[in-house]
Amino acid sequence: MHSDFSIRELKRYRPALRPELVFTPEEQGSERFYRVEDPGRSRFYRIGLAEYAFISLFDGNTSVGEALALAARTLGEDALSEDEAAAICRWLIENGLVLTSAEGAAASTESQASAEHAAGGFNPLMLRVPLLNPDRLLTALLPWTRWAFSGPAMLVWLGVVGWAAVIVGGDWRRFTEASTGVLSPSNWLWLALAWVVLKLVHELGHALVCKKHGGHVRETGLYLILFAPVAYVDVTSSWRFRSKWARMFTAAGGMYAELFVAACAVIVWSRTESPVLAAFCYDLVLMAGLATLLFNANPLMRFDGYYVLSDLCEVPNLSTEGARAVRQWLGWLFLGVRSNQQTAATRRRRWIVGVYGVLAGLWRIIVCVGLLIAASVLLHGAGVVLAAIAAAAWLARPLKSIVRGLVGGEWFHQGSRLRFLIVSAAVFGGGTWLLWGVPWPQRAVAPGVVEHTPLAVVRADGPGFVESLAVRDGQHVAAGQVLCMLDNPELTAELADIDLAIAQSEARARIHKHLQELGAWQVEVKSGQSLLEQRTEKQRQVDRLTLRAPVGGIVMARNLHTLIGCWVDAGDEILAVGGDAGKELQVAVSQEDVEDFSRQVGRRVRLRLRTWGACEGTLVRITPRAAAAPLHPALCAPNGGPLAVRSVETTAGEDGRPQETWELTEPRFKAVIAIPAALAARVYSGQRGAAAVESPPAALAETLYRLTADWLSRQLERARSRR
Repeated sequence: MHSDFSIRELKRYRPALRPELVFTPEEQGSERFYRVEDPGRSRFYRIGLAEYAFISLFDGNTSVGEALALAARTLGEDALSEDEAAAICRWLIENGLVLTSAEGAAASTESQASAEHAAGGFNPLMLRVPLLNPDRLLTALLPWTRWAFSGPAMLVWLGVVGWAAVIVGGDWRRFTEASTGVLSPSNWLWLALAWVVLKLVHELGHALVCKKHGGHVRETGLYLILFAPVAYVDVTSSWRFRSKWARMFTAAGGMYAELFVAACAVIVWSRTESPVLAAFCYDLVLMAGLATLLFNANPLMRFDGYYVLSDLCEVPNLSTEGARAVRQWLGWLFLGVRSNQQTAATRRRRWIVGVYGVLAGLWRIIVCVGLLIAASVLLHGAGVVLAAIAAAAWLARPLKSIVRGLVGGEWFHQGSRLRFLIVSAAVFGGGTWLLWGVPWPQRAVAPGVVEHTPLAVVRADGPGFVESLAVRDGQHVAAGQVLCMLDNPELTAELADIDLAIAQSEARARIHKHLQELGAWQVEVKSGQSLLEQRTEKQRQVDRLTLRAPVGGIVMARNLHTLIGCWVDAGDEILAVGGDAGKELQVAVSQEDVEDFSRQVGRRVRLRLRTWGACEGTLVRITPRAAAAPLHPALCAPNGGPLAVRSVETTAGEDGRPQETWELTEPRFKAVIAIPAALAARVYSGQRGAAAVESPPAALAETLYRLTADWLSRQLERARSRR
């Protein structure tokens, strides 16, 4: 067996365990391990039997080499390898569990460990900031709050949470629609307040359950994830609890308290008439749901769900065991080396550990990549720099281990280096080819809204007051049917004056004819004809005060009844009639996608209409020029649509309230897609949808980055447009 330079130095190192450390043997299912307690720092660790047999020999007189040999004679094949022994020594030094000496080997190892800890522990996107020791305050609160974690209280908790779930399920549409303005800047303060309330409740739940079972809480503080504060409390003293159920309840105590607050907020949200209180309660529910499901309850991250799963499966150090299983599998894959450590673990336990290790590793990669993309998008240039530093911090330790292994690691001396080179080249080449070489299908997607075709807008042909309405919104009308009656007293009086002038002219003509005054009679006749022409035109104007349906279809007008008694000018829109011929989807195409849509004119494209799923329609035409005016109010972000807009004008509406005029932050082209007749009868005008056309393929890596960055940018734009 070969050994590298660091192992040769460590063999001469004579460490001594700190005398105040407490080692307690424990069993969890078929697993036996030792709990290590550092009373001075209130920290707890778990180590296996092989690790304990090795480090228990560190008395300051026995060298690492001697301890490794003694442990090997005692444990046989279950003993630690030299690389594992070196890793244990570095771990002891990093966590301050040994008394270091001034020997050269020790100094070398300690500086190496410190550098490694600095490289792997510092991350600018995730910082830990300790604040205070809350143990005395929690001791004072415990007598007043102990009842909240009793059996009867849990029954009440189940009832309240179940009631809230029924409310949300029964009113799901209203619940989802309430999320429209959540990211609006005007709601940021309420979101921050909801976050603070929930995190205080969450961490207080952890701490009080820990105290209830006899533990203590030595520290509370903040994690800064992308500079967003996330509170934490140190309840590692729960590892001292003999009952796994006590440990599980301590881990779940935060979610228990937070979900109860969220359930109460749902009940208040469903019953309150105050829009401010309803919005705040909705923020509480949303923040509690996202944080609990994505982070706290997620067992793939070392938060609450992880510790619950670890105790439930009776696999202590599940994350460490999973990582070790993945490393062993990678050692076999790359080097053909199988671990010489035999285990008595059952097949079920090995499967749990192996599957968890793979899933946790994949999730860690997803989270890291997501944070890097989020930092680069949200923080722009500074985010790119932070992302680069964070990537270096995450990669420093594994890269260093690989380099150290290449120099002379045990696995590399035992295994086949040729196999390592071949498999590494295959994995690297395959991954590169998959991410950057394989053409990935692309789609250009544009949001749209359903409209009738033809859509006939009924406007006032002349000025007047709206006297009466013969139809209502949504009513089906036939072509020529009366829609609205206008009244113009001045026009009516002018018609009456012309009728009187005609009657007077006819009387004068009869008199001139009777007196045989032919010249005067001819003049009067011509004057009468002129008056008749004036009357015909004036009567036409009066007739146009009665508005009729230009086509058969559906009446579309919001608040139509409010027009009664209002004055309208010639050309003002009264209502619209959607024709019975069919419906179309009018979509707003971005400038980046207009070429892809233009290539599909006259062809069938994919549509997605809300409540009806995927279907197809024919792309009829696309306008040659982009416009900043929104196609429909339903597409604007302030109304819950996907398009970011900005306010360009604020005017007073008919009710005296201010009305904003919007324009798109990015001009878009209008495309018209004919909806099949079979589907047109089942969709509604004003319903949102989307159209998708095929685009030139792109690399998978580029696609994933673009989708993530576009989503983040779209959320930011939508939030800004709600200012």
